[in-house]
Amino acid sequence: MIRPRSLRVRSPLIRECMAEFIGTFVLLLFGCAAAAQVKTSQETKGQFLSVNMAFSVGVMSAMYLTKGISGAHLNPAVTLSFCVLGKVPWRKILPYSLCQVLGAYMASGLVYLVYYEAIMQFSGGVLTVYGPNETASIFATYPPEYLSVTRSFLDQVVGTGMLMLCILSLEEKRNTPAPTELIPPIVAVIVLGIAMSMSANCGGAINPARDLGPRLFTLTAGWGTEVFTCYNYWFWVPLVAPPLGGVLGSTMYLVFIEWHLPEPEPSENVQISSAASNGTRRPPEQKEAMLFGLGSMAQTITTRNTKGEYLSTSFAFGFATTFGVYISRGVSGAQLNPAVSFSMCVLGRHQWRKFPFYTLSQLLGSFLGAATIYALFYGRVFAYLCLDAIMHYGEGRLTVTGPTATASIFATYPADYLSIFNGFVDQVIGTATLLVCLLALSDQRNSAAPAQLEPLMSGMAVFAIDLSMGGNSGCALNPVRDLGPRLFTYIAGWGEEVFYAGNCWFWVPLVGPFVGSLVGACFYQLFIELHHTNLDLKPKGLCIGNKMATLETVELNINYRKPFPRDTQVDVENTDESEERANA
Repeated sequence: MIRPRSLRVRSPLIRECMAEFIGTFVLLLFGCAAAAQVKTSQETKGQFLSVNMAFSVGVMSAMYLTKGISGAHLNPAVTLSFCVLGKVPWRKILPYSLCQVLGAYMASGLVYLVYYEAIMQFSGGVLTVYGPNETASIFATYPPEYLSVTRSFLDQVVGTGMLMLCILSLEEKRNTPAPTELIPPIVAVIVLGIAMSMSANCGGAINPARDLGPRLFTLTAGWGTEVFTCYNYWFWVPLVAPPLGGVLGSTMYLVFIEWHLPEPEPSENVQISSAASNGTRRPPEQKEAMLFGLGSMAQTITTRNTKGEYLSTSFAFGFATTFGVYISRGVSGAQLNPAVSFSMCVLGRHQWRKFPFYTLSQLLGSFLGAATIYALFYGRVFAYLCLDAIMHYGEGRLTVTGPTATASIFATYPADYLSIFNGFVDQVIGTATLLVCLLALSDQRNSAAPAQLEPLMSGMAVFAIDLSMGGNSGCALNPVRDLGPRLFTYIAGWGEEVFYAGNCWFWVPLVGPFVGSLVGACFYQLFIELHHTNLDLKPKGLCIGNKMATLETVELNINYRKPFPRDTQVDVENTDESEERANA
């Protein structure tokens, strides 16, 4: 009888490489199979969203499968970033990357075997890269005809940078990390959010192995060398840009977040103290979160709802809120909204002297977020090469109203039927609802959400409000979410109409949220907070409304296992000793 222990591979590096191989195999099996189903059924058995969701489920499944052995990198760009950060030895990058590419190659082969007859029926027996019956895009990523190489390179850099920025925030013990057991589904949500907001340009590879493995398979399976020579030898973009983007995203996390987190105490636990008593805290993190929301808007509008819809845009803004909080919470409290900051100042839970600095930082972040989306989806500089998405959709013009208007990608505008009064009430009620939800999530005298899940719950609140109250005027709920992008469109070529449109609508999403935040805060005080049985405890604040500014000392145990990087191995023979150490 063969004992399972006798089959165990003794070399840690070989074990890790095997895990990276099978993890990337599972990831690509889910994703490419979904793409094959959607393509060959002509979208009768799936659509763009289902492919994105399948890749996300593949990420989650692969991480649960392999993170205990290798750390579940699944992506050479992630491995390179961890090597640059000193979290993984450089000697591992080459074997990890080769195994990831091999796993992607084998998964593509299995998908081809399963869908061979469907592919042949759809393509008429001819395996092509171009044309209405092309099937190469089932496996690798390809750009649309209007996209320039420069724009697609930037697209991959930004997408992978955001991936690393979000991932690093999840395991930072000095911040408020996500629960270890929930990191795989949270990373899956990150991938889904990026796919919903940054994949219309060139498929959202953000992973060299995810593209190269399937591309090599199509080369050998009958599609020929055209998979490499098409679109002016475009294949190198998803190979080179993601590693660069991963390193840039990691650098951003260091510069804007990690270097400004409180130093850990010499004791066993990390203590996160009150930011209100610590005047050294910096203004909030610039709003990288705007990239996801505005990116989804641009993707949905410029593709005429073929690669997105209202639901995906709402999800992207909710997702952006979640990871904006995870990223910047440990430094600033992650307010991200001047209306929330204002109401917390009125309630005495935030210092008034910080309010203007926070607001200016948030405004600058939203402005730069809009500029980045503009760079990804629009290219007047490269117009002699090709038209990019915004100009392609707008027929060469930047307009605020009309069937090809593109200003609504950035700022909010009212529906034609909406009056100013009704729009103002809409913003007041929406922001008041947001404040009530956020105060309830953080109220320790009530049934507060677990601190590590508060960012996720806050994002879900934004998502739900957008789904239920976004039809009238875009559901800004945040003055800088609207003003920063509106100022950018004014400068970038849309002109003064961005302020005149909708009967000078622009002031409504600036004033309405401030009023609504006060209404919501007063409502919660009068109907909930004043009636708690234990009035001796102080209110705890909230994560977006500067949780860290009023949070009494919180202790976070740092002796949990990190999901990645995995640069140390747990030996099976010593599991009992390891468990005893972990329990201690």
